[in-house]
Amino acid sequence: MHCQHIFESAAPAGQPGPRSNHHLHVASSNSRLQLCKARRNQYTGRVPFGSTARVWALASSREEHNQTQAKLFAGAVDRLSSIPKQVLQRLDQIADAAPDLSSTSRVIDVGSGPGTLIPHLQRRGIQDILAVEVTPAMIDAVLKNFPSSNPTAGNELQVRTWLGGVQSIPAYQGLFDAAYFNAVFGNVFDQHDELLRTALLLKPGGYIVISHPLGRRWLNETLHSKDPVMVPHLLPDQAQLEALIADLPLQIHSYLEEDQLYIATLQVPENYRMERGPVQLHGNVTSGFGRGSRQLGFATANLPPKPLVAELEGLPKGVYFGWV
Repeated sequence: MHCQHIFESAAPAGQPGPRSNHHLHVASSNSRLQLCKARRNQYTGRVPFGSTARVWALASSREEHNQTQAKLFAGAVDRLSSIPKQVLQRLDQIADAAPDLSSTSRVIDVGSGPGTLIPHLQRRGIQDILAVEVTPAMIDAVLKNFPSSNPTAGNELQVRTWLGGVQSIPAYQGLFDAAYFNAVFGNVFDQHDELLRTALLLKPGGYIVISHPLGRRWLNETLHSKDPVMVPHLLPDQAQLEALIADLPLQIHSYLEEDQLYIATLQVPENYRMERGPVQLHGNVTSGFGRGSRQLGFATANLPPKPLVAELEGLPKGVYFGWV
């Protein structure tokens, strides 16, 4: 999982187009079944919903997938360290995509490769950067390019490394202000789970930047078609991205798609909270349909949701129970 796509040549004439021209059809934002169908089919279009095969991931487990990615890029450090000038300019734009970052901000660079994006983040004054990689050779390159007094822990503002995927980052490493998936989002095992875990590592109001300096169409029509083992997923367009995060604590902050640049910036809602203690709401009890008390066998109470919109807006989606 790296910035491996940046330096591949463009597709030659006659290169096949995308494997699928599917569009998402989500009948209702409340329909988990439809969202599940969309999520399974949204990028490859190769596996019907309900199929027992997981060809869409091309690996039977996350561990197997990460091992495959590590083998594919074990010898690619030198190739990925040579960056064309025009790509450098786009990387500056990508680094600027998460607003409100400062010298004290904490950032995750997912699939950092040899540290392609790190100098552009440092240009913004960001010092505390966790480079996340599944390929040991890429971690070695980051440590060589950005020496640290303590590469895995400590309170110093510096570049640190984590060998593994986002799913393996422990809670004690958080909370972070932003996370970047630059030229790597097509390579992850499960895009939805990757975003969920990343969101849980961020502060309320934090950002996730999904980007590619050669553009969405180039990755989808060239790399994914050429090697779906290396790149099992497509980059989502805006509608697909909306479907992908529909049940996540994320919202689209900005979306930019140009011929040779793709930047989608997501944000954890600023008032998002996942408190351990109870959530306290106040309102006038209103009449319901009587179903709760009949089915549960004890009295229940209903609060009208309209006056509580502000309090409810930032809460995680889920099932709640409480006492009156």
